[in-house]
Amino acid sequence: MPASGWQSAWNGELAQTRVEAMSRLHCDGGNESWTDAPGPNEERPMGCITWYEAFAFCIWDGGRLATEAEWERAAAGGDENRVYPWGNAEPDCTRLAPWHPCNTMGDAFSPVGSHPTGRGRWGHDDFAGSAGEWTLDYWGYYREPFPLAALTPEYPWGNPRTLRGLSFYGGMGDMRAADRGSALPGNRYVRFGVRCAHDLRR
Repeated sequence: MPASGWQSAWNGELAQTRVEAMSRLHCDGGNESWTDAPGPNEERPMGCITWYEAFAFCIWDGGRLATEAEWERAAAGGDENRVYPWGNAEPDCTRLAPWHPCNTMGDAFSPVGSHPTGRGRWGHDDFAGSAGEWTLDYWGYYREPFPLAALTPEYPWGNPRTLRGLSFYGGMGDMRAADRGSALPGNRYVRFGVRCAHDLRR
């Protein structure tokens, strides 16, 4: 995909067959939302995906990975600078796509949009407490002097990428629009998912 930022060196990070791809999506002993055949989970977000798979999927879907700044702007409601995606009210089980006190591990991912009171300013669902969402950018502490854009030089400690949303494992403090986490791009975990960005057509 021209101008997507995908590097051919990453091709080996993707499954080469359908069977291999499906096998990789079973990473947590049955707690995953993915099923090999259509079933009751079709409206749930998918976890167990790496940054490379998220990047490739978004290209296939006609979009791209959001930058960390884009993700936070959407989650914070732009110039409203909300504490949480829905506003400044404290998190509870009516707003979150669930976090620890609200659900069981075996049902960690709620159907998309099932918590409308947690919706963001522009109608985005489930910014908090569902899947931790990969973004394009390398991870770095804000206080560090180097840039965070995705195509900066490789970092010496393993090139982690930034995750936003911080998933159903978080507590109340982890549901803030500004909260962030990181993982190595090849890491696969049940709560690692993606929200693709699509440019607005004017």
